[in-house]
Amino acid sequence: MSQEHIHEFNLTDCPVTEVKVFNQAAEVKRILKVTLKEGEQRIILRKLPSTIVADSARVSGESESNVTVLEVSLVLTTQQVQNDQTRANGLTNDIQEQETKLKEIDNAIVRVQHKQALIENYSQSITNVPIQPEGPGDLLAQMTSEATLDKITNFLSFYGNNLNKVEEELEQLNKERTKVNDQLSELKANLAKEKPPTTNEPLRELTVLLQQHSSAHDLETQLEIVYLVSSASWNPSYDVRVQSDQDAVQVTYYGIIEQRTGEAWKNAKILLSTSDPSTSCEPPTMSGMTLGYKVERNMRQKKKAMPMMSMLPQMKNLSFGAAPPSITQDVASAEQGALSATFAVPRTATINSGDQQKKVTIGVIDINDCTFQYRSVPKLEQSAFLKAKCINNSPYTLLKGPTSVFFDGDFVSTSELDDPVAPGQEFETYLGVDPSVKISYRHPNKFAQSRGLLKSTTLNQVNRSITVHNKKKTPISILIVDQVPISTNEVNKVVILEPDFKAAKEINSKVEADGGGAVDVNIKLTELIEWDVSHVAASQKITLPLQYTIEVPSDVVIMNDY
Repeated sequence: MSQEHIHEFNLTDCPVTEVKVFNQAAEVKRILKVTLKEGEQRIILRKLPSTIVADSARVSGESESNVTVLEVSLVLTTQQVQNDQTRANGLTNDIQEQETKLKEIDNAIVRVQHKQALIENYSQSITNVPIQPEGPGDLLAQMTSEATLDKITNFLSFYGNNLNKVEEELEQLNKERTKVNDQLSELKANLAKEKPPTTNEPLRELTVLLQQHSSAHDLETQLEIVYLVSSASWNPSYDVRVQSDQDAVQVTYYGIIEQRTGEAWKNAKILLSTSDPSTSCEPPTMSGMTLGYKVERNMRQKKKAMPMMSMLPQMKNLSFGAAPPSITQDVASAEQGALSATFAVPRTATINSGDQQKKVTIGVIDINDCTFQYRSVPKLEQSAFLKAKCINNSPYTLLKGPTSVFFDGDFVSTSELDDPVAPGQEFETYLGVDPSVKISYRHPNKFAQSRGLLKSTTLNQVNRSITVHNKKKTPISILIVDQVPISTNEVNKVVILEPDFKAAKEINSKVEADGGGAVDVNIKLTELIEWDVSHVAASQKITLPLQYTIEVPSDVVIMNDY
């Protein structure tokens, strides 16, 4: 049997050539150039990242290298590591110094406390000495004599001055003790964070067993090493640029890459994939279900109507600011598979492990012949939101992600691409508020009158109007959405007077424009009322009237804003 030859390398000896980033993982490709002797070889790769996925490693040789890979195995062991104790030793010395200083302060405090006790004891001994009169009737004279009063004054001065000095000294020592004790606690906390002199750290090694069949003694070959790592991901984001004088949209497609794998990808080709290697390729298995039940008696359920406000569309708050300049960028090539898409970033990139994100450009998509329409819900916000309807004419699948919108070169808002868009598929996206389209929602006029004798009711009439003023130099299309109260029973009656729907749910009508003339409008009635105005001329102002009545029993009070 020929002798087995062993070759040992660190993983960093194998440069990264390509990284394919998935939603929650990454596939890393490295190359290893090695000179093999004839016969069986064992290659050991050390210092693999802790995020490597078990059983994911593959090794292959060049197609005509006369090398056969026999076995690839990932070995998990531990190794004892000697840790640098320079900082820990310094902290230990500082702790000893602070402990010595603390002991000295404690001794000084004890001495001062003894001094304080001596002063107190001396004071008590003086005040407890009885005064003996020199003769009958001499006690008062003796107590009030000048000599006695001088002695008392001198004693009080001595007692007060010395006691104040002792208390000040004691207070200063206690402050120093608190300061030293805080420093000592901080040093001990820092020392606790330091590693011990030795630790057992996990060691991951990749062992490759292969056979060199060449008749030559030595063979220079190149091996490709491929493995999966966790803690890596990418997410899409978009810049959407619109010019007011063009029916086109430019979409810049970005990939935001983040990795905490513990290894650096230096000067590597980057691919972004929409597939997920962690997802099972087989559907889940379902078993039979038996009927479970319980008997309930005398139970009644009351149905509740959905509040009208919950039916209204909700609009985002938008922000404004300066825009970065548009630049020419290299774009990625796209490969669309049956189940996923892969984007190849055109330039190599270096992505280090850590919290910093890497932004790469996938592609720049110029979409022509877009349809633009404004949408407004003036009862909630008196603004006109521009919406673009486009067709994805690129080879890229647009994934769900945030968008930054630039209008005439200025950043105007953020939005969201809610669903994936395949090549050739139509999609819609909001482009923010256009201040040159002014919406006015006037406060309604309300009138109430009583009706009936036997069954008294109150008839409430509401007259309101919505004004759209197109201050742009080009015509616009706009959809206005508003509310009409919905009755949930036959007692409370709602009748729309204008627009006159009669029995229909959709009508074509005309509304007056300022300065004369009329504008065509399509009006729909569902839970809401919608005015679809396909053409509002430049500088034109139109008014959309709405009138309805609400008839309720006279003892009924309408609670919501109608």
